[in-house]
Amino acid sequence: MFECSSAANEDYEVHATGSNAPVYPEGSNNPHSPDNELENFFNISLELLCIVTTDGYFLKMSKEWENVLGYPISELLHKSIYDFIHPDDMEPTRMEVQSLQANHPVTRFVNRYRNRNGGYRYLEWNSVPTGQRIFAAARDITDRVHLHQSLEQSIKKEKELNELMSRVVSMASHEFRTPLTSILMSTENLRSYWSRMNVQQIDTKLANIHSQISHLTAIVNNVLQISRIQEGKLSPQLSTVEMVGFCRSVIDNFLADSKQNTSIGFTCTTSGINIHADEIMLRQVLVNLISNAVKYSQPHPEIQVDLTVRNEQAVLTIRDNGIGIPENEKKEIFQPFYRASNVRGIEGHGLGLNIVKETIELHNGTIRFESVQHQGTTFIVQLPVVHPMNNQ
Repeated sequence: MFECSSAANEDYEVHATGSNAPVYPEGSNNPHSPDNELENFFNISLELLCIVTTDGYFLKMSKEWENVLGYPISELLHKSIYDFIHPDDMEPTRMEVQSLQANHPVTRFVNRYRNRNGGYRYLEWNSVPTGQRIFAAARDITDRVHLHQSLEQSIKKEKELNELMSRVVSMASHEFRTPLTSILMSTENLRSYWSRMNVQQIDTKLANIHSQISHLTAIVNNVLQISRIQEGKLSPQLSTVEMVGFCRSVIDNFLADSKQNTSIGFTCTTSGINIHADEIMLRQVLVNLISNAVKYSQPHPEIQVDLTVRNEQAVLTIRDNGIGIPENEKKEIFQPFYRASNVRGIEGHGLGLNIVKETIELHNGTIRFESVQHQGTTFIVQLPVVHPMNNQ
């Protein structure tokens, strides 16, 4: 982006007293003429030099443009700069050009130019207007931008890890302390009063110890699963899953194991809905969502599970009549170790929904939710359908 009228050609004739002195008559190649000196700078510059009209057409360009964008100069000359600029940078570039048209220099302006391979390079510009042209010098700062983006991503990741560690410490101090205290008390009671206890009392203490250890084990397993997913070490073992029978099986097993007065309805508008999934991981997803629906809908849980197909996606919805999610906390609900402020006093450790989300995304699916506090929550899971002819 840079433009200027070249100096008018003048005839240069060199005279000297010696008989061998060079003479440059009109039309000869004088290496010291302003035009040739300018050409030399254009040819050797490591910067992207150019002269552009005020409406954005290249008039002259240095060889470095070929090295950076990959186009021959002949394919760039007399083309509009807007033919190469990234769509997102069009409006900012137009504003800078307007500033140049108003005779204001531009410094350190950055935009992206398309290269011959279809990618984009970041260019940083200094430009000055001269008459009806713009003189501009740019440099390729793509590597610098990518390094900066990489550093920002690393900083963001470090911040997320620090926040995660803070949540782990907070969770551990809360979730581990209670079961460990219970185990310690039961153990001390057994050691101190074993001889005075009957079989039933001993069994009760041992059952409590077993329950608390199972709770701790579940937390540790969930933490390890999240870690393996985030590190890319957990790969689904895919097979074809027939969703109607799968959902009925999970719901029947859940109701058989449930000791609560729970109502779970199931409807399906289409038969033969097949997906590719790891059945064990998918079962964990559905059990987790139903368990949450029941847990947060006391004392009279009414859960509705619906299955349908829409836009080549199996759509599974789990709706409850529970306490709902506070509006200002919805964006955090899938974060590990996060628990909404209205679930205090209800057992949980804030890992289930994070595992659900990560697992569904491993299957190229999506999950979202709708919730109104005190009126209930609906989770919507979408997974790609496998057509019968594609089933293996």
